[in-house]
Amino acid sequence: MNYQLKSAPENGMNIGYEYDFGSTTDLIITVSNYRVGPWKKDKITLLARNNPIEYLYSKCGKKAARSVCPECIYDETGFLCED
Repeated sequence: MNYQLKSAPENGMNIGYEYDFGSTTDLIITVSNYRVGPWKKDKITLLARNNPIEYLYSKCGKKAARSVCPECIYDETGFLCED
């Protein structure tokens, strides 16, 4: 069945979604809660997103890591800063 996301969700409702960037991944999204806000005709409002995890440089633990050494990661020295 096809539904538009703007139709009213209900708690416990399952929504099927196909994510496709070369190979299809089928997802089932379960509504655990929802919010009803003011109607906006043509605008999308981002309510939430996943923020990337910030890893710290392995040696000092203070600077943000900018790259990962896949061979060193198991020795706990794999997170590298720009220096």
